[in-house]
Amino acid sequence: MIKWLILCSIEENCDVAINQTVWGVKPRLKRVWDDVLRGDIAFFYVPKTIKRIIGVCRVKEKLDPQVYSPAPLWHDEIEQNRVVYSYRFKFNLIHVSDDPLIQGIDVKGLRLSLQQGISHIRDEKTIYELHRRVKLKWNIDVPSPQAGSVKK
Repeated sequence: MIKWLILCSIEENCDVAINQTVWGVKPRLKRVWDDVLRGDIAFFYVPKTIKRIIGVCRVKEKLDPQVYSPAPLWHDEIEQNRVVYSYRFKFNLIHVSDDPLIQGIDVKGLRLSLQQGISHIRDEKTIYELHRRVKLKWNIDVPSPQAGSVKK
């Protein structure tokens, strides 16, 4: 069964992630990263400047830091000349808003954990409503985490 995730970061880090098709999290979020599987759906959320979901992707492959030696990629990593977000995964973009302030998806009324990095979307009502908003705003139909439980 696929899972839905929320990827939360500053606008600059989301831009890098989207351009490089890779997401990374700090070691303190390894437990959530461990649970990520190929095919999971992830939504990009920018909390301060945009306050909307700006895109959606599908997990392609996890990059195990024991095997894969990541290099600094995001601006804070480059400034510090060290890897901060060592737990990474590659993804395939499904959709990214051209104008996130207008085309982004509002999260008001949704039960989401908007901590920096990554978290699960588990609330069934939130899943249903987010699925509805994505279809309405972007005219795309992303796979539901509970196969068959979210009506289209």
